[in-house]
Amino acid sequence: MNKTKASIAALCLTVPMLAIAGPYKCTGADGKVSFQDQPCQAGTTGGEIVIKAPQPADGVRPAPRPSSRTATDTAARDAAAARNDQIEAQNRASRCNAARRNLGTLKEPRPVYRYDNKGERQYIDDAARQSGIAAAERSVAENCR
Repeated sequence: MNKTKASIAALCLTVPMLAIAGPYKCTGADGKVSFQDQPCQAGTTGGEIVIKAPQPADGVRPAPRPSSRTATDTAARDAAAARNDQIEAQNRASRCNAARRNLGTLKEPRPVYRYDNKGERQYIDDAARQSGIAAAERSVAENCR
C-alpha cells in the first residue's frame, strides 16, 4: 500500500513539471530537425527555444489612445491641484509655527520637559537641550520658507 502512495505522489510531482517544459529544437545526426517538449537526446544537438514577443518595426509606433478628457475634466483637475497647493501651504505654515514655538521654548532659561510614552514628565538636560535646539533650527529652516 505504501508503494502505491509513493508512486502516486511521484506521479503528481512529475505532472506539473511536464506542463512547464519549454519547446526544444533538436538536430539529429542525419540533419533532420525536430521540435519537441523534452530536452534533446544523446547524439543530437540543439536546445531550448526562447520565444520572444514581437517587437514593432523601426519607426512604427502603436497608435496613441484617444483622449477622453474634456474641458470639464481639465478644469476639475486644475481646481483640485490648486486646492492641494493651498492645503500644503497651510500645513507648511502650521509646521513652521510649531517649529518656532518649540525653538523659543528650548531657548528660554527655564526647565524644559517632554512627556514620555507613559505620559510622565521627563526633564531635558543641557546636552539634550542643545541637540533639541539644533533640530528645531533645522525644522524652522525647512518649514519657514
